[in-house]
Amino acid sequence: LEPFWSDAACPVEGNAHFGTSTSSIYNELEGLTQLLKYSSVPIGCCGIVLHPTWQRRAYPVTFFTTAPSKMVLDAIAQVEAEHSGLPLPPVLAAAQTNDAHTAEAIEKAEETA
Repeated sequence: LEPFWSDAACPVEGNAHFGTSTSSIYNELEGLTQLLKYSSVPIGCCGIVLHPTWQRRAYPVTFFTTAPSKMVLDAIAQVEAEHSGLPLPPVLAAAQTNDAHTAEAIEKAEETA
């Protein structure tokens, strides 16, 4: 998603997973249960989030970015296609081989955001 900023919350510490840690804490359990309405199970002083489909077999993490939503959705589609064995959508396939096209896609995504 370059050149945009992106990071994920560390579910253990609540700090930036990839970036610099600060005194700001993001409570992953609270975010997933309040914002996405996921269920949770209390375990001692903590809790386990239950994914609606995979229950405890998934480890959801909140991802933050300043990238336009269209660009994020395209990146997700690309990852899904790479891991499913399906062909990439034409725009994504072209973007992998043409840097000028990538820059154009970013500009278009910014305009529509």
